[in-house]
Amino acid sequence: MIRFESVSKRFLDGDVERTVLRRYSFEVSDGTTVSLVGPSGSGKTTVLNLIAGLDVADSGDVLVELNGVTLSLKGMSSAARARYRRQSIGYIFQFFNLIPTLTVAENVRLPLELTGRRDLEAEALSRLDALGLAGREDSFPEQLSGGEQQRVAIARALAHRPAIILADEPTGNLDAENAGRVVDLLCEQAAAAGATLVLATHSEFVAGHAHQRLDLQR
Repeated sequence: MIRFESVSKRFLDGDVERTVLRRYSFEVSDGTTVSLVGPSGSGKTTVLNLIAGLDVADSGDVLVELNGVTLSLKGMSSAARARYRRQSIGYIFQFFNLIPTLTVAENVRLPLELTGRRDLEAEALSRLDALGLAGREDSFPEQLSGGEQQRVAIARALAHRPAIILADEPTGNLDAENAGRVVDLLCEQAAAAGATLVLATHSEFVAGHAHQRLDLQR
């Protein structure tokens, strides 16, 4: 379960304080696929970052239930949020955030090393085939196209079987064929693991795969 309780979040834009979310509330049940839909600047990435514990609400709270325990992300220390994120979150960033000095295989293995889940290595690497990346295991990010880098980021996010998968514009750099493949894979993997999947997107095609839709406005 993910629940936003009257969450507000502000940022400084130069010298001007801008409110991105104002008393925003919603609830997502375990195992649900939800789409966050809205124009640029509407707060989609902010919502993902709040769920991941990368940002903290200025007021209100984000509550996450894992294994029968409800966590208050605002009430957690930075170290506790980092541990929660490492163990329970798979994040597909809009700009990939691959480590340039690691190969494709090493990038995908990284969450397994951080969480001690090396037993999942074969499964994680086999996912590269499903994403059309067979033969690219020893390549470095700079040797890949933008679409290939995005698919590596997806494989890395899914590697450790996280309880919550966050995807920021996961098909933004993909053609129609690969976009369909990626969305189907994300939904299939989330369903198989009983994970909650939150998709931030401009795409009605992507949003149409979700059980629940949340519209955000600037």
